[in-house]
Amino acid sequence: MPNNKKNVTIVLISYDNRTQAPIALSVLGEIVQPAIKPWDIFEVHKGLEIDLEHQTAEDITFENLHRAAFRNGSLANQLLCKSYEIGSDTNVGHKRLQSYVLSRWKSAETALIGVNIDHSLLLEYAADHRVVPDGAGHPANPSPFLGGEVRQFGPGKLAHIAIVGEGAAFKDEKAVAIQSVLAQLIGKTGQYTNYQNIAQPSIVHRTLFKAANHNPFHLSQVNISHSDIGLVGFYLVAEGEKIFPYVKAAVQGLRELAEKTVDQELIQIAKQTLALQTLSKFDSSELLALDQASQVMAKGAAQSPEEFVNIVQSVTAEDIKKAATKLCAKLALSAYGQINQTPYLDEI
Repeated sequence: MPNNKKNVTIVLISYDNRTQAPIALSVLGEIVQPAIKPWDIFEVHKGLEIDLEHQTAEDITFENLHRAAFRNGSLANQLLCKSYEIGSDTNVGHKRLQSYVLSRWKSAETALIGVNIDHSLLLEYAADHRVVPDGAGHPANPSPFLGGEVRQFGPGKLAHIAIVGEGAAFKDEKAVAIQSVLAQLIGKTGQYTNYQNIAQPSIVHRTLFKAANHNPFHLSQVNISHSDIGLVGFYLVAEGEKIFPYVKAAVQGLRELAEKTVDQELIQIAKQTLALQTLSKFDSSELLALDQASQVMAKGAAQSPEEFVNIVQSVTAEDIKKAATKLCAKLALSAYGQINQTPYLDEI
């Protein structure tokens, strides 16, 4: 059970053929009315402990990134219970979990999404079974982007660095499209399919190549949208003793996106890459259902992947420049691993 993180979504998925859909829907209806008992909590204790022990360096970096970006806001809460909370009835006991279910699993907080099933069947089920109580849950507290840094030493020789600025709210479709194109320009761009990857270096990659001097590093985009705020930037992994100039170069690449107009050819490559990735990703019915449910919960409606791609095609160089300027206005940094040589925000 996660902490009271803002807009946590619990997803129940059933895989069945069309003839068994009514049975599957009935089963899902029963699942959303759990009677949580003390022994249920006891049974998951070990699993929670294992999850905590097996967090990757990337997991820790991104948890700390939310702490740096949102500080004491609800989005700064960890996804996993802290070790001292496991088994404590005052923190994550069965009574608290039952209270959480009763306060959140309301009709206004629930979306019923079907893929490859007749819409009228879903409506009939919703009308006949009404297993979710009427009403709305408590509204989430605002969690504004504040910026800052969180640094945590960890084992190994690598440093894991994530640097982001304020991004787009998930409910703002155009802003999400702009941020997604910007993220492509921060990370690798090029053609990605299940069978080939002929990526081209991004603007941030180019500045990093010069600083790295043929030494290895990993750079990828950070593109996160919560319901009413987002994060956009980069995630960098390299040898800790050499990381200082890499971080400064990567941040300089972000500033170039804010200060200069991006070449139209690069923008077009980023758009086409994003379109291909979007349409390929949602070949999966499961991912499509999850995406549609997330959209409905965040903004009350859902757009298709094709509609999103159409919005992407309307993004301009000026849109990207404005989003990059917003990104660079205030930064958040998360550093994990061998971070002795990792610069502080006031050094970059």
